[in-house]
Amino acid sequence: MPKAPQTPLPRQFSLFPESARLQRIDPATNCWRFYRLTLQDDLFGGTVLVRSWGRLGTTG
Repeated sequence: MPKAPQTPLPRQFSLFPESARLQRIDPATNCWRFYRLTLQDDLFGGTVLVRSWGRLGTTG
């Protein structure tokens, strides 16, 4: 008896993105900035929002 083809399991996609990066570049005012928001798991099973910002080319 031939086997029926298996249907692939459904994939769960994240409803929200886990990170966002924004840049502000204005050479006239020497403004070269970035802003980063990241969702990370914490040690207690929850989720935290981590914010970082700074001048482009630095770690923040």
